[in-house]
Amino acid sequence: MWKGICVLMLIHKSRIHELDGLRGIAILMVVTLHWIIQPWMPALSKWGGQALYFFAYGVDLFFVISGFLIGGILLGVGNRFSGMRSFYIRRILRIWPLYYLLLGIVYLFAQGKSVFFDIPYWTFFLFIFNFWESAGFILHQALGQLWSIAIEEQFYALGPLMFMFLNRKQLAYLTSAYIIFSPFLQFLLTRYTELDVWRFTPARLSGISVGILLAIILSSPETVAYLFSKIRTLKFMAFALLVLAIASSVTPLGDFSSIRFSLVSVAFGAVLMTVQIQSLSGQSVPVLNLTFLRYLGLRCYSIYLFHIFFMLIARALVKDFFIALLIQTALTLGFAHFSWKYLEAPLIRFGRRYSYESA
Repeated sequence: MWKGICVLMLIHKSRIHELDGLRGIAILMVVTLHWIIQPWMPALSKWGGQALYFFAYGVDLFFVISGFLIGGILLGVGNRFSGMRSFYIRRILRIWPLYYLLLGIVYLFAQGKSVFFDIPYWTFFLFIFNFWESAGFILHQALGQLWSIAIEEQFYALGPLMFMFLNRKQLAYLTSAYIIFSPFLQFLLTRYTELDVWRFTPARLSGISVGILLAIILSSPETVAYLFSKIRTLKFMAFALLVLAIASSVTPLGDFSSIRFSLVSVAFGAVLMTVQIQSLSGQSVPVLNLTFLRYLGLRCYSIYLFHIFFMLIARALVKDFFIALLIQTALTLGFAHFSWKYLEAPLIRFGRRYSYESA
């Protein structure tokens, strides 16, 4: 009986609106970090600053959601060439236009290649510039958030190959192994190299791996039914892991600090799994259905790309922090609104012509 119920749930609620709410929280974390926390960091106490720096992990929440959604798509596509073609076309239409728009605008505003400093400009076309960043090279501040886009694009480029040649069980073993062993990799990189592991792709795949593993787990109606019967335990586990992850970000862990990425990713994965199970059961998550969170979640990509650019413009116009904050908020939300209405949503609709199902 439970299997039949869960199949109906999966059919009639293929889009989980609460995921837009989670994206809204993720983008709020990132924007709050860059707009408010970092400028005020010198005035904060040591412990207060460390606690608020947890907002930086909003990027990891994006990674978990991306791994989950893209993993689910690729599980359905399998090894069909036509399905892969549709996947790449839709990803290109979703990511590239705004990405290159930002590069072009910053290039013009900053008068040329100086925006890339010592990073070869061609690496931005191949989405591999984050390796130069992790080695200590810098680029224009307005482009500083693009490292995560590079990691996502690398996953989009190479990830489908895993789904072509590995079955679900092998994928589950592979992602689980990475989640377990990635802290050791981060520890070795931190101890024996001078790489910035925050932007180094091999050290930053925990979130995507957690998302893929969740997509595999929740692809089984029997598993969904079992997890729904344990929803209270799931909620407690997600809450406990989230508290532990936040505590780890303010606690000096010494040589064990490398566990943070995986711990945060697993905590966000537990939250996502709980939200997904509860939503599929027909029980909404009121906080994640707040209109403004879902509004931000739908427009999070353009907000993420351009929020630092508009911050720099606002600070160049006025010196008062709070007036600048109002200006950059208005510019960012205004741009996100028009970008979604006239660029992103039309391109998404066009991309749907390349259907995974028909492929």
